[in-house]
Amino acid sequence: MTEQPQLKLLHETVNKKELADVKFVVGKESTEIYAHRLLLSLVSGIWRNEFYPESWDEQERENMLTVRVENIEPEPFLELLQYCYTQEITLKEGNIFQHFSSSLIYQIGSLTDICFAWIEKNPRLLQKKNCLNGIFIDHLIVLIKSGNFGTSEFELYQRVLEYGRWLCQKNEQDLEIENIKGLLKGVLPLIKLHLMGSEELRHVDKDGLYNHQEVMEIFVNRSKEVFQVGRSRKKIRKTNPSSVHVLLMFAEKQQSWIPDMVRSISTNEIKFIDCINVGKGEGRVPHLDEVKHYDAVFFISNSALVNQTEIGDLLALYLEFGGGLVVCSINSLVEKYSGSLMGRIIDENFLPMDKFEEKTLNTRGARKMKKNDSKHYVMQGIKSFSGGRNSFHSRTSKVTEDSNIIAKWDGDSILAAEKRKHEDFGIAVVLNMFPISQKVFVDGFLETGNERQLISNAVAYVALH
Repeated sequence: MTEQPQLKLLHETVNKKELADVKFVVGKESTEIYAHRLLLSLVSGIWRNEFYPESWDEQERENMLTVRVENIEPEPFLELLQYCYTQEITLKEGNIFQHFSSSLIYQIGSLTDICFAWIEKNPRLLQKKNCLNGIFIDHLIVLIKSGNFGTSEFELYQRVLEYGRWLCQKNEQDLEIENIKGLLKGVLPLIKLHLMGSEELRHVDKDGLYNHQEVMEIFVNRSKEVFQVGRSRKKIRKTNPSSVHVLLMFAEKQQSWIPDMVRSISTNEIKFIDCINVGKGEGRVPHLDEVKHYDAVFFISNSALVNQTEIGDLLALYLEFGGGLVVCSINSLVEKYSGSLMGRIIDENFLPMDKFEEKTLNTRGARKMKKNDSKHYVMQGIKSFSGGRNSFHSRTSKVTEDSNIIAKWDGDSILAAEKRKHEDFGIAVVLNMFPISQKVFVDGFLETGNERQLISNAVAYVALH
């Protein structure tokens, strides 16, 4: 593609002294970088006020300005100017947080949005130690509040702890926990301790950043909740599906598909079904207190999630409290997809089926069910099942350790599998299928057999057992 003449000219004016009217002296070595006040003022109100204050007279405006920049090194500053001139920038692990900070310093909203999007598409960014060191603490707070980190709360905590130690050294303070706590007082409340696992919380308690009583309170509340859920589930186990309460947790842009899923869930006399949207945009991540009283959660994501890791951590906690979970694997378990689950539910193998690559999806050719465990509760009343003309499912799906296969497709890939990670936890069932019927989607499952019944049976099973 041929570059437009105007853009080519702008490229050629970056850091050219001949036409410049402002000089930046950047970094410890006082590197001189040249630019143009007018162009920079068009993209940054901060620069506009600095370059063209109302108090300046015409003589002052004609002179070359010299602006001292202390908080950015020459290379990233030049990249920032390049973006201001051309709207082009190359982001990578080594410069993402510097450019994010720069976008906030100079109030360049378009660059802030680009940085947010890049961080969201690189969910394992925080696995790199000390990656936050160098960012301003106010900017770190903005970043954490945005929820764009696709990482576990414990990984975020570890990076924040490293950042606090770096901040101590920068401020020439002793590396004592009280000094770190003081420097991080605006950050620590943003970390969601309740989403961490028990072992992770023990590490947090040992570090001493949080009050011991605060961490212990989470343990105590969990013990009470597990006991209460356990008692209620013993009562539910003696009843029938008509008494259970189900939460449909979805990320789906086609809102007309939601009633179709509700209809499937309710096939087995299930009457009480609530819905929560966890999709990016209008959705949200519910708190555990909202979810824990449901007997079962049915999870499906066919579009991007608000936060993949937080939702995965939430569902893991829900299973630990004895709740039953049914996950439809299509998109929910596809590798490198913005609607795919992440966090503890994947990292600690709570589900009976592994993630799979998108290329393994069956997208052509009708498939039918081949029954595996005919005596299983999920298979009661199931005589036939057809996935429709394309029968979306993973052809190479694999079960995780200690899982049980309930049913298979006729191509021998898994259709349904279950797992109870611990005897005190709830059961997780994965349905390797697309849970929308042909009634609302041309490539959905047929209704010639017991397709809806299979979905409803799976929900009733995890709720009652």
